[in-house]
Amino acid sequence: MNEYICYPFLIKIDIKLFFSYFFLNPYRAVRKHLERKGERSPHQYGETPVKVIEKLIKASGGINKYQYFVDLGAGRGRVCAFVQKIFGCKVFAFEQLRVFVKKGKKLFPKVHFTYGNFLDQDLKKFDLIYLYGTMMKEKEIVAFTQKVGQRTRVITISYPLTDYDSRFKVINEVEVEFPWGKTKGYIQKLRG
Repeated sequence: MNEYICYPFLIKIDIKLFFSYFFLNPYRAVRKHLERKGERSPHQYGETPVKVIEKLIKASGGINKYQYFVDLGAGRGRVCAFVQKIFGCKVFAFEQLRVFVKKGKKLFPKVHFTYGNFLDQDLKKFDLIYLYGTMMKEKEIVAFTQKVGQRTRVITISYPLTDYDSRFKVINEVEVEFPWGKTKGYIQKLRG
């Protein structure tokens, strides 16, 4: 309820999401998708609280209306809709569940939804990338680091990219709180 006091426009976003997903539980949809893929841990879905994403973006130096933000694994698109409204930047959402992309395009037309694996996308044009990615495999994280552009800032949760690629440097780290507990958010970019 507190976020509705701070961000009254979230009421409209959440009402849209509520009715759009009334007969489709997003947690169940992700679990079934991951089970079909043969994942050992199919309980991987969660949404970043809006206060967390706002804090992380501000700690990264912010983003303006001429810049590009992307959420890799955007889920229902709530974070993307929030970022677009608060910061006014161009927002992109990459998602592997076709139903999330289809619904997201209808609900949030200002957000550019793309279906597919973000590792198959060109990520160099983005100014700021948000990668929750706590369940990614090491080889996927390493593959991701090869896709980042020189000027791109990357926000990750619970681990810095420096653990996987020495070309990166951490420019800021912030303690953040998710429903499951406290952790750190890391803001990093390529050296040089």
